[in-house]
Amino acid sequence: MREIDRATDRRRDARRRQPHSMPALALDDRDLRGSVALSPDRTRALVRDGVHLTLRRAARVDERVGKAIQFESTIASVAWHATRDVCAVVLDDGTACVVTVDDRGLTLERVARGIGACSRAFRAGDGALAFAGAGDASTTMLDDRDGFDFVRIAHARKSSSRFSAHARSRDGRWMAFVTRDEEARERVEVFSATAPYEGAISFRLPPGFDAQMIEFGGAGGQEILIYDDSCAVEARPALEIFSAEGLRRATIRGASAPSVRAKDGRLIVTCVSNEALLWIDELTWRITRALTHPLTCDATASTRIFRESQRGDGYEKVARFEQKTLACDARGIERAGVRLALSSCKTMLATLCASHNDKVLFLWPASGNDADDGAPLAVFVHRKPIIDFRWFEDDDLDGRSRLVFLCADEPALYSFVPGMLAPARVALERAAASFSPREIVGASLERADVFIVASASKSFVQQAVRA
Repeated sequence: MREIDRATDRRRDARRRQPHSMPALALDDRDLRGSVALSPDRTRALVRDGVHLTLRRAARVDERVGKAIQFESTIASVAWHATRDVCAVVLDDGTACVVTVDDRGLTLERVARGIGACSRAFRAGDGALAFAGAGDASTTMLDDRDGFDFVRIAHARKSSSRFSAHARSRDGRWMAFVTRDEEARERVEVFSATAPYEGAISFRLPPGFDAQMIEFGGAGGQEILIYDDSCAVEARPALEIFSAEGLRRATIRGASAPSVRAKDGRLIVTCVSNEALLWIDELTWRITRALTHPLTCDATASTRIFRESQRGDGYEKVARFEQKTLACDARGIERAGVRLALSSCKTMLATLCASHNDKVLFLWPASGNDADDGAPLAVFVHRKPIIDFRWFEDDDLDGRSRLVFLCADEPALYSFVPGMLAPARVALERAAASFSPREIVGASLERADVFIVASASKSFVQQAVRA
């Protein structure tokens, strides 16, 4: 752990020495195709495009670093190791590859065939890399202690589908998977996160379970949390809590994924039925606070409301927000669901509601303190749906978090730092009107004001946002 901390300090020192007078990036469309995977330290980027894999600097993705690799089949997925300069690559034909990364570029170290078509690579928590097989009811771990060995974990499932969810314990000792057994019943399987990856416990979930997410939680971080969202008639989403031995401890009806943990250690989840936010004490598993997204809200000394201008070039401050009608799907059924993102300093929460047609972004204090009045800190009303929003730590702003988001069919990036009068809108330097943003890939650690934005057409662009 000390080695990881020292490496982090070195990266931060290097970032502080980075000049901030870098000119605007002039990017070539021909070089900016493919899917981008940022390294955990956000200094490097792997770009996969068909059979080609290239290494770039995260702060300047138009610059290739060293040698690239051309594979025999199309690249299906890429995953970085959390602490080592190693990545896992899966090809469409079911081949698993191990690639090392250094200043000279990429080096293919190991190839294993027969992992299974439609497999994918993923990071099993903070440590080991793994490959999810699609046809042999197994997960293949990449054991890198002495070279690069592939260790197969056999699951209890008999179907050809891969596991539906996985998680790693906070202390890094355990991995949990949700699988389906021979009777199509969902099952939780817990394995050691270190070789030889021995099985610890395995238990069946109740009939009708449809696990959307699994994670470790509780006061000691050893309890197993299952977010169930069954398709059965009149079924309600629920958070089910199981002990480390697989015994059911508690059930919280209505609670659903996603979830985040606030600075005070409380779990924050959503409630689909009324689009509420729930604060849960992980010791008692009681709801300690609940907030709903208002259809009307008045501006006060503690709540600011901004509406995007009709020209789309800025915001106007308004005294009141009012949502007159709820958004519906094509069948006339009211849409529901909440997306949320916790700031890197864990003090502020951003949320987006489907019933508001994803056009209204709310900011809340993340604390479970009942002392405040339950009103949002800020409301940003947009003309078009917000399709992605994320928080990033920004040392150039005294360690404050920066919220960055995208709107549908708008080649622009929105940025907000608490304390600003309103979000800043920056047009993407790729001027092509056809560029339709899809997601924020990430930000460079060397320059936290540099972001990579991906489009639906598997192209991407890099954009600087000034502090």
